[in-house]
Amino acid sequence: MSIRFEHFITRIGRRSEFLPFRNQLLTTMQKDAQSKYKLYPRIIDGMKKRWEEESYRRNNDISGLIANNVDEFLLGYLNTIFPFRKRAITIEKLTCPSRLDIVIGISYIFSPNEIEIIQKTLDSKEWPKNPDPEKICKFLFLYCINSFANPIEEVFQRPFAFMPQFVKTEWIEDELKVTVSVQGREQ
Repeated sequence: MSIRFEHFITRIGRRSEFLPFRNQLLTTMQKDAQSKYKLYPRIIDGMKKRWEEESYRRNNDISGLIANNVDEFLLGYLNTIFPFRKRAITIEKLTCPSRLDIVIGISYIFSPNEIEIIQKTLDSKEWPKNPDPEKICKFLFLYCINSFANPIEEVFQRPFAFMPQFVKTEWIEDELKVTVSVQGREQ
């Protein structure tokens, strides 16, 4: 897993310099996800199949579809499209205030090895803003989740976005827990 994570960090860092400004990091994440020419369409096809088969489409229940299949869709997206370890991801909160809105609280625990890979990448180049690994971890996880709006848009053929409510970090010994709460809604 660490080789896959290392390639991911190197690729994202080279293309975006880890800058969230003007959606540079988000755009890079979206392009990286779409470049997975077999995995990305598989996630979209799975979502479309569930949307067509069940009562979600009849009731226009976008949030219900996502909430009831969060393990398969969102966790699968983070684990197959991006190199986040499934065992380190936890859904902390999941609510659907309406059929079009969803609130997801999700956390990821970055291992010491992953943090070291980020630090080595930062040390290997002169960065314009000299970011620290903790900020990079926060932005990486947040923008990977935000990029999940793209496949949702493709399935429902409507604009959809995730807006962050909060992002916090907590050191647990030598691991870093990043907790993100986002609200997803049709735009």
